[in-house]
This record gives sequence, C-alpha cells and structure tokens, in this order.
Amino acid sequence: MEKGLFLFPKKKHLLPKITIVITLLAILSITTAYLILERNKKLAKKEELRLIYNKKEEEKRVQLELENKYNTLLTELYIIESQIEPDIYSILYELNKYGSNYKITDFNYSPGSLRLNVITNNGI
Repeated sequence: MEKGLFLFPKKKHLLPKITIVITLLAILSITTAYLILERNKKLAKKEELRLIYNKKEEEKRVQLELENKYNTLLTELYIIESQIEPDIYSILYELNKYGSNYKITDFNYSPGSLRLNVITNNGI
C-alpha cells in the first residue's frame, strides 16, 4: 500500500470491511444523538412539571397564610365587638326608619350583646 491511501485501499476485499465499520459507526452516532435528544426532552419536561408543582405549592402556601391572617383578624374583630357596648338608640332608630308601629316582645342584655325580639308590620 502506498502512503496516504489507507482510506481508499487498492485491494477490493478491504473496501466492504471499511464500509461496514463506517456504517456501524454512523448508526451508533445517530442513535446516540437521538437518545441524548430524547433524554434532554424528558429532562426539560420534568423541569417544566417541577416548576408547575412549585408554583401550585406556592399558591397553596399563600392561600394558607391569607386564611390564617383572615381568621386572626376575624378573631380580633370578635374580641373588639364583644367589648363594645350595644347602642340602643341606633337600634331604635333603625326600627323607626321602617315605621313606628312595632312591639318589643323580648329584651335581653348582657355585656357586649343586646337581644331584641320585635314584632313589626312585616313580622318578627
């Protein structure tokens, strides 16, 4: 063989062997590239799903915090309302807005609450 002609030998029986090796290497390279591409697609999908999951978890956490704040404020509001004395004058004013024909049938007072049962033209 002459120097530099290794890839293209003059002997005919070596050409099929080289062609088979090159073909197998090409198939191996293409298969490897395809598998790497598929793996990258799966990793990208996994990352996308992880981001969606994290977003949902963050939304749940924020919602829970808001519910806790709401419940805390509601409790504080109940405490404040229980300490306020009821205003009988504003209650009677509301009754008189709808007419002066009413009858108080039951009256209960305890610190922080006032209960009136009133019969009006519209009912109790």
